[in-house]
Amino acid sequence: ALLRVGSREQLDAFVQALQAVIERHDILRTSVMWEDLGEPVQVVWRQARLRVEELALNAADGDIAEQLRVRFDPRHTRFDLRQAPMMRIHVAEDLANGSWVAVLLFHHLIDDATSLGMLGKEIEAHLENRAGELPRSVPYRNYVAQVRLGSDPGQHEALSLIHISEPTRLQLIS
Repeated sequence: ALLRVGSREQLDAFVQALQAVIERHDILRTSVMWEDLGEPVQVVWRQARLRVEELALNAADGDIAEQLRVRFDPRHTRFDLRQAPMMRIHVAEDLANGSWVAVLLFHHLIDDATSLGMLGKEIEAHLENRAGELPRSVPYRNYVAQVRLGSDPGQHEALSLIHISEPTRLQLIS
Protein backbone atom coordinates (compact mmCIF):
# COMPACT_ATOMS: atom_id res chain seq x y z
CA ALA A 1 0.00 0.00 0.00
CA LEU A 2 1.37 3.41 -0.97
CA LEU A 3 0.30 6.38 1.15
CA ARG A 4 0.84 10.11 0.98
CA VAL A 5 0.13 12.46 3.91
CA GLY A 6 0.57 16.18 4.34
CA SER A 7 2.78 16.22 7.44
CA ARG A 8 5.04 14.17 9.66
CA GLU A 9 2.42 14.47 12.40
CA GLN A 10 -0.18 12.81 10.15
CA LEU A 11 2.29 10.07 9.30
CA ASP A 12 3.06 9.47 12.98
CA ALA A 13 -0.67 9.35 13.76
CA PHE A 14 -1.14 6.75 11.02
CA VAL A 15 1.73 4.65 12.39
CA GLN A 16 0.29 4.87 15.92
CA ALA A 17 -3.16 3.85 14.66
CA LEU A 18 -1.69 0.90 12.77
CA GLN A 19 0.23 -0.15 15.90
CA ALA A 20 -3.02 -0.04 17.88
CA VAL A 21 -4.66 -2.33 15.30
CA ILE A 22 -1.67 -4.71 15.51
CA GLU A 23 -2.08 -4.80 19.29
CA ARG A 24 -5.79 -5.57 18.85
CA HIS A 25 -5.51 -8.58 16.53
CA ASP A 26 -3.59 -11.79 17.25
CA ILE A 27 -3.07 -12.59 13.57
CA LEU A 28 -1.13 -9.35 13.12
CA ARG A 29 1.24 -10.41 15.90
CA THR A 30 2.06 -13.83 14.47
CA SER A 31 5.26 -15.32 13.17
CA VAL A 32 6.26 -18.81 12.07
CA MET A 33 9.01 -20.83 13.75
CA TRP A 34 10.46 -24.04 12.32
CA GLU A 35 14.18 -24.20 13.14
CA ASP A 36 15.03 -27.10 15.48
CA LEU A 37 11.33 -27.99 15.75
CA GLY A 38 9.58 -31.17 14.64
CA GLU A 39 7.04 -29.13 12.70
CA PRO A 40 6.42 -25.47 11.91
CA VAL A 41 4.66 -23.58 14.68
CA GLN A 42 2.65 -20.41 14.24
CA VAL A 43 3.44 -18.15 17.19
CA VAL A 44 1.26 -15.32 18.50
CA TRP A 45 3.36 -12.76 20.35
CA ARG A 46 1.93 -10.64 23.14
CA GLN A 47 3.77 -7.63 21.70
CA ALA A 48 4.98 -6.91 18.20
CA ARG A 49 6.28 -3.46 17.28
CA LEU A 50 5.78 -2.25 13.75
CA ARG A 51 9.12 -1.56 12.10
CA VAL A 52 9.31 1.91 10.60
CA GLU A 53 12.25 2.75 8.37
CA GLU A 54 12.80 6.37 7.36
CA LEU A 55 14.78 6.97 4.20
CA ALA A 56 16.35 10.16 2.88
CA LEU A 57 15.55 10.11 -0.83
CA ASN A 58 16.53 12.75 -3.35
CA ALA A 59 13.86 14.19 -5.66
CA ALA A 60 16.60 14.62 -8.28
CA ASP A 61 16.51 10.82 -8.61
CA GLY A 62 12.81 10.89 -9.52
CA ASP A 63 9.43 10.97 -7.86
CA ILE A 64 9.73 9.96 -4.18
CA ALA A 65 6.66 7.70 -4.29
CA GLU A 66 8.00 5.94 -7.37
CA GLN A 67 11.42 5.50 -5.73
CA LEU A 68 9.77 3.85 -2.71
CA ARG A 69 7.55 1.71 -4.92
CA VAL A 70 10.51 0.43 -6.93
CA ARG A 71 12.80 -0.05 -3.92
CA PHE A 72 10.19 -2.07 -1.99
CA ASP A 73 8.48 -3.87 -4.86
CA PRO A 74 6.68 -6.82 -3.22
CA ARG A 75 7.90 -9.12 -5.99
CA HIS A 76 11.46 -8.62 -4.77
CA THR A 77 11.04 -7.80 -1.07
CA ARG A 78 11.25 -10.67 1.40
CA PHE A 79 10.00 -11.01 4.96
CA ASP A 80 11.59 -12.92 7.79
CA LEU A 81 8.60 -15.05 8.80
CA ARG A 82 10.20 -15.59 12.21
CA GLN A 83 9.59 -11.96 13.15
CA ALA A 84 6.26 -10.39 14.04
CA PRO A 85 4.55 -8.40 12.81
CA MET A 86 4.87 -9.60 9.25
CA MET A 87 4.50 -6.03 8.08
CA ARG A 88 6.67 -2.96 7.96
CA ILE A 89 6.49 0.60 6.74
CA HIS A 90 9.11 2.61 4.86
CA VAL A 91 8.74 6.39 4.80
CA ALA A 92 10.40 9.33 3.08
CA GLU A 93 9.79 13.05 3.02
CA ASP A 94 8.81 14.47 -0.35
CA LEU A 95 10.09 18.04 -0.08
CA ALA A 96 9.08 18.90 -3.65
CA ASN A 97 5.42 18.14 -2.88
CA GLY A 98 5.42 19.18 0.78
CA SER A 99 4.33 15.74 1.96
CA TRP A 100 5.43 12.40 3.35
CA VAL A 101 5.18 9.19 1.38
CA ALA A 102 5.00 5.73 2.92
CA VAL A 103 4.90 2.23 1.56
CA LEU A 104 3.27 -0.33 3.84
CA LEU A 105 4.32 -3.90 3.17
CA PHE A 106 2.60 -6.92 4.67
CA HIS A 107 2.90 -10.64 4.08
CA HIS A 108 -0.11 -12.43 2.61
CA LEU A 109 -0.05 -14.84 5.58
CA ILE A 110 -1.51 -12.08 7.75
CA ASP A 111 -3.49 -10.00 5.30
CA ASP A 112 -5.43 -10.32 2.07
CA ALA A 113 -7.74 -8.11 0.04
CA THR A 114 -10.68 -8.69 2.38
CA SER A 115 -8.82 -8.12 5.63
CA LEU A 116 -6.97 -5.16 4.12
CA GLY A 117 -10.27 -3.32 3.87
CA MET A 118 -11.04 -4.13 7.50
CA LEU A 119 -7.54 -3.00 8.50
CA GLY A 120 -8.13 0.33 6.77
CA LYS A 121 -11.45 0.84 8.54
CA GLU A 122 -9.89 0.12 11.92
CA ILE A 123 -7.00 2.50 11.29
CA GLU A 124 -9.54 5.15 10.28
CA ALA A 125 -11.52 4.53 13.48
CA HIS A 126 -8.38 5.06 15.56
CA LEU A 127 -7.47 8.23 13.66
CA GLU A 128 -10.99 9.59 14.23
CA ASN A 129 -10.99 8.68 17.95
CA ARG A 130 -13.71 6.08 17.37
CA ALA A 131 -11.69 3.02 18.46
CA GLY A 132 -14.16 2.41 21.28
CA GLU A 133 -16.87 1.73 18.69
CA LEU A 134 -14.97 -1.18 17.13
CA PRO A 135 -16.35 -4.66 17.77
CA ARG A 136 -14.43 -6.91 20.12
CA SER A 137 -11.55 -8.69 18.40
CA VAL A 138 -11.98 -12.46 18.09
CA PRO A 139 -8.91 -14.36 19.32
CA TYR A 140 -7.07 -16.07 16.49
CA ARG A 141 -6.95 -19.28 18.55
CA ASN A 142 -10.74 -19.53 18.05
CA TYR A 143 -10.26 -19.58 14.28
CA VAL A 144 -7.47 -22.16 14.51
CA ALA A 145 -9.62 -24.37 16.77
CA GLN A 146 -12.49 -24.16 14.28
CA VAL A 147 -10.18 -25.17 11.45
CA ARG A 148 -8.64 -28.05 13.40
CA LEU A 149 -11.93 -29.39 14.74
CA GLY A 150 -14.02 -29.80 11.74
CA SER A 151 -13.92 -27.93 8.51
CA ASP A 152 -13.41 -29.42 5.08
CA PRO A 153 -9.63 -30.13 4.97
CA GLY A 154 -9.47 -29.41 1.24
CA GLN A 155 -10.83 -25.94 1.85
CA HIS A 156 -7.81 -25.03 3.99
CA GLU A 157 -5.15 -26.97 2.11
CA ALA A 158 -4.88 -24.22 -0.48
CA LEU A 159 -4.22 -21.70 2.28
CA SER A 160 -1.48 -23.69 4.04
CA LEU A 161 2.25 -23.32 3.58
CA ILE A 162 3.52 -25.65 0.85
CA HIS A 163 5.19 -28.16 3.19
CA ILE A 164 2.50 -28.08 5.91
CA SER A 165 -0.47 -30.42 5.54
CA GLU A 166 -2.54 -29.25 8.52
CA PRO A 167 -2.98 -26.08 10.56
CA THR A 168 -0.07 -25.38 12.85
CA ARG A 169 -0.17 -25.17 16.63
CA LEU A 170 -0.28 -21.79 18.31
CA GLN A 171 2.11 -20.89 21.07
CA LEU A 172 1.93 -17.63 23.04
CA ILE A 173 5.35 -16.12 23.79
CA SER A 174 5.91 -13.07 25.94
